[in-house]
Amino acid sequence: MLLSYLKIAWKVLLRRKFFTFISLFGISFTLMVLLVIVAMSDHIQGAHAPESRIKRMAFITFLSQGFKDGGK
Repeated sequence: MLLSYLKIAWKVLLRRKFFTFISLFGISFTLMVLLVIVAMSDHIQGAHAPESRIKRMAFITFLSQGFKDGGK
């Protein structure tokens, strides 16, 4: 069933190229604008959880791993 949908879409794409281009461009542009708006609003709303409690975080500055038998 999915294959038949793809075949129909491909035939329409080949037959009406300009209409398909305008349609796909409109969908892509709309999604891009919505994504940018959501990303900007998320950034503007302020600091996120780890950034606001930086003094409560622990960082590993050096990590060493050793083996008893020399790593073999």
